[in-house]
Amino acid sequence: MDEPIYTDHGGASLIAQLREFVGSPPEFWALYLKTARAVASASRATLGVRVMRPPKGDEVAVESWRTLVSHPSGGATLPDAQLLNLALAEGISRDGDTVVFSIGSEELGEGVIVLSDCDKYSDTELTTRIALLGSIPEIWQSKRSLQKLESRLSGLTGALDIALVAHAQKKFTSGAFAVCNELAARMKCDRVSLGWQDDVAMKLRAISQADKFDSRTSIVRQVEAAMEETFDQDETLRYPQEEGSDAIVREHGEYARDAAVGFLCSVPLRVERSPRGVFLLERGKTPFAKEEVELLRVMADQVAPKLADLRERDRWWPSRLWRRLKESASRFLGTKHTGPKLAGVGAAALILFLVFGRLPYSVEAPAVVRSGHVVFATAPFDGFIQDAYYEVGDTVDAGTPLVAFDTQEFLVQQAAEMANMNRYSKEVERARADNALADMRVAEAQLEQAAAVLERTRYQIEQSEIKAPVDGVIVEGDLRKRLGAPVRKGDVLFQQARLDDLYIHVEVPESEAHEVSDTQRARMLFAAQPEEAFELSIERIQPVGVQTQSGVVFQLRARSVDAAPDWWRPGMSGSVKIDVGWRNAGWILTHSTSDWLRRQLWW
Repeated sequence: MDEPIYTDHGGASLIAQLREFVGSPPEFWALYLKTARAVASASRATLGVRVMRPPKGDEVAVESWRTLVSHPSGGATLPDAQLLNLALAEGISRDGDTVVFSIGSEELGEGVIVLSDCDKYSDTELTTRIALLGSIPEIWQSKRSLQKLESRLSGLTGALDIALVAHAQKKFTSGAFAVCNELAARMKCDRVSLGWQDDVAMKLRAISQADKFDSRTSIVRQVEAAMEETFDQDETLRYPQEEGSDAIVREHGEYARDAAVGFLCSVPLRVERSPRGVFLLERGKTPFAKEEVELLRVMADQVAPKLADLRERDRWWPSRLWRRLKESASRFLGTKHTGPKLAGVGAAALILFLVFGRLPYSVEAPAVVRSGHVVFATAPFDGFIQDAYYEVGDTVDAGTPLVAFDTQEFLVQQAAEMANMNRYSKEVERARADNALADMRVAEAQLEQAAAVLERTRYQIEQSEIKAPVDGVIVEGDLRKRLGAPVRKGDVLFQQARLDDLYIHVEVPESEAHEVSDTQRARMLFAAQPEEAFELSIERIQPVGVQTQSGVVFQLRARSVDAAPDWWRPGMSGSVKIDVGWRNAGWILTHSTSDWLRRQLWW
């Protein structure tokens, strides 16, 4: 090693430099030996340490002394071990012009400084001079420890800052870009890339200072290959590789050559001790020091859980479910090819269940609410609608007026007939006074005819107001849109249904009719109230099929097991499921298709 050059060779100046020195150990000990030589006016200063060779078998530990460095360099020898050990025990020893004093250092352990040709000063003066040097290694060591601590605290602060950057993000992509940019700035990297493995392949997710990149380019594929190399080995890799390392960095080397990158460092991102992603850091000129690698490891551990959480939130829920299933199954099926194994096990279990499993089977059919007592209100005569008091959906009591007819014509006719009766009455009286029996009989007949017409007219006037025949709800007949319109005698004006006699009308397809009997229970779900199902009991099954637009159906009548709610109304529709018992799971799944194929392929 070349001897350091200092501005001042005096002992006091060198001691002052030593007290302020914060350099590396080789530089410090070179300066320390030079200072010791100058202070003691020695021809040579040598640093020696005691080495204990571990015992082998029945052997005892062997003690030996080794020279580390001297000033001037080269040609240094250590005195007898007895003199060296005496210096360790008493702090200083002297044999003629050779002086040995001990030093304390965490890096050296048990060490001594050997000064040769020290004949200028007496023992007392030499001891005083050496005392000036005794505490300097400890001071230097304390400064180095403080410097390392400050560096470590600065690194931990940076790790916390990056963790805060990650936790401030709501999406994985934005979080990945923010972390890469922050990491590139703090570690003074030319570029930082983040890769993440969701299923089986490592994919590049973010690059610092690059919002977009083409994942199909060859350079991106090389980055992903280098990341997979780190992911598979699950350890931090550096390129160029340090001496003595057995890690594989072939993909790192290829990428570094093709991208003209001087130094690479890749750090796995672990979540619950398993790798999930990789940071790839690039520098052009400055290698990654060991302390920086340790700091990167801390930073990666800080941001990995948050990035994993953001990635899980961004994924579609079936993907999250599938991943959790694979993680749970990996305990039993192994970590390799867990997905295909799990799919195979699931398929086998499904096939066994379809062949041997049984499930409750229900026949599903459309249904509608109907009333068992429906009455019609018809027009009693030809006329015109004058007023309508209710519309469809209204609930009315028996005797409530529903519609009124125009009675103007009947009132005129009533007045005319009353006038005729008065005239015929007078003619009867006149004929009786004249004793004209025949004329009296004719007048009496005309009077009776006029009275009959008048009675009929009055009856029609009474019938001009149609009243509800029963208590119930109007289910048909909206006459408010037909005010003033003519109607003919017998036309249906209103249809009214009673609410105390409601039943469920079900139409079962003929392909399922053989499964249904009147001893089974059913459940109905209304389109208007799908959150509640109602238990039904089957009363009667129509034995004859009915042709409908959807095909032949068999009609059945069912009633609610419990009292029907107040909101039930005739015409409400829904779906009924009739429980017919347990059937084979495979048959439930395939019987409709198999029946259709049989109908198509029979001969």
